[in-house]
Amino acid sequence: MMASLKEVEEMMNCNSIQEMFLSLRQQEEKVTSDLDELLKNQAHLETKMRNLNQTLPQVTVVGKGCKILHNTIMNTNILAEKVSRKVRQLDTAKVLFLYTA
Repeated sequence: MMASLKEVEEMMNCNSIQEMFLSLRQQEEKVTSDLDELLKNQAHLETKMRNLNQTLPQVTVVGKGCKILHNTIMNTNILAEKVSRKVRQLDTAKVLFLYTA
């Protein structure tokens, strides 16, 4: 972006230069403060990351166990439905037998 002639003249003014310098200084202080805050939290974040990396294998094992349990429940459900269907068929046959007898 090209500065206009007026902006260039303002930049050459001593007061404008001081204002820009103070503004830049404040921005630098804010950036420095933000960086210091991030660096303070770095150790804490690294510890949390290490802990997560240590628990990840356990979570994987639990996830696999959950899949196995899910499959077992689904198979049990299918078998229960088959047994229920057979019981209904037997009840129907019993009623028909008693009705025809």
